[in-house]
Amino acid sequence: HFADDYLLVKEVLPVFLQGAGVGRWTQLGLGVGGLVVVLGLVGWAFGQWGRAIARVRPNRLMLGSWLLIGLFVAAGTWKYRKGTFPGIWQSVQWFAPRMVASLQSPAPDTLAEGPFFKKLQANLLKPLPQRPDVFLVFVEAYGSTVVVSPYTRDSFRLFTDSLERRLARAGIHTATIYSQSPVIGGRSWLAFTSAMTGLWLDSHTAYDRLLDYPGTYPHLVTFFSRHGYHTTRISTMKATEETDSLIPLDRINGFFGFETWLRWADIPYEGYPYNPFGGIPDQYSIEYYYEQVAQSDPRPDFLFFITTNSHAPWYLPPPLPDDWHLLDTIRHSPNGTWWALPKGMMRRYRLAVEYQLDMLAAFAERHLDAEDLLIVVGDHQPPGIDHTYDIVDAQATPLHVFSRNRQLVRRLEAQGFHPGLNRGADQATLWRHDTLALWLESLLLDASSVGSDAEMGTH
Repeated sequence: HFADDYLLVKEVLPVFLQGAGVGRWTQLGLGVGGLVVVLGLVGWAFGQWGRAIARVRPNRLMLGSWLLIGLFVAAGTWKYRKGTFPGIWQSVQWFAPRMVASLQSPAPDTLAEGPFFKKLQANLLKPLPQRPDVFLVFVEAYGSTVVVSPYTRDSFRLFTDSLERRLARAGIHTATIYSQSPVIGGRSWLAFTSAMTGLWLDSHTAYDRLLDYPGTYPHLVTFFSRHGYHTTRISTMKATEETDSLIPLDRINGFFGFETWLRWADIPYEGYPYNPFGGIPDQYSIEYYYEQVAQSDPRPDFLFFITTNSHAPWYLPPPLPDDWHLLDTIRHSPNGTWWALPKGMMRRYRLAVEYQLDMLAAFAERHLDAEDLLIVVGDHQPPGIDHTYDIVDAQATPLHVFSRNRQLVRRLEAQGFHPGLNRGADQATLWRHDTLALWLESLLLDASSVGSDAEMGTH
């Protein structure tokens, strides 16, 4: 949506560039320079086109025009080469109204409360039979791509098989399903906000309106707060006074209401920065939280953590020492070069995802008690990579559950989960991110059920 894109350029892009060390004046210079180059290229292209047309006979011009139109039509329908004419025509019917809608300003109506709102609201008043710690981790850019891509799938399968065996020896059971993210390639905040609110948020405009919701929204943070949990958020993207001035922090915190919000400046990391987005190893962040926050409060814990070490363009990941404090002592790149980006983007992407799962498995081994839950979700597919390979939904991301409770994992299997960490994407049950909040609350409220299939599936 063009209006949505405008908001992203105006409100989000400057924050990302500032966090990556690109100053405001540099941003302005790049923007003006880029605009001049684009306008110059457009002017040059039209000039060349006009001079070429003047030299072409009318009948050849007509023939060339039809050939050009045919080329564009062929390119646009190539992905439907195995389909029938009705299928192609339906795609045109789907595409045309969306093109018209993208040119219109979004309606000024208030955000709907969503199909799960009343059930989520009712859950706030229901007693919990027990209160295990719940750790909800969204892994940046963890999509089904790493499972199905011919460049990564075999190595990734070997890794997950080994990790499953290690976890089994530690008494930890895992189960996996796929969940459809509302976004592809970026805008993580829409993905995890959809999961925590029960709303399908696929535009920044809708998210922006949601932050001004009048009253207390019955999202996951409200649910855990009402049931006596200490709620914490970790987000370690680098922040400065300038970036903070561009982010509506008061509105975000007012809407979610986390009791503790650990940001980049709150984590006293002193080691090597592994990327330009803040550089803190995700292992350091989550272990610091556990030591300084979770262990200092007798109440049960709910953690929401959005990772950064698997952010594109996928710098080589940090080491994983048994003692996370040792990360403070590494002052120079263990990879030999500052912010290493060796050749082989798909290999770098796979290594980044494997780091995240390895790190979270170690966290589970150290800290999960009998009934605790670690839920790991991919926020969206990685940017700039083919997502489907004609095998799986383009927006599908893995969702893993880690638990020492074998009976719980068996109940999940009855809902379409597959044992382990690497389910075949071609036969996977597909959920949606906006069903996660209701599913998780149902899981905790009813010790013998995880909710109905109708509630958990697509809608």
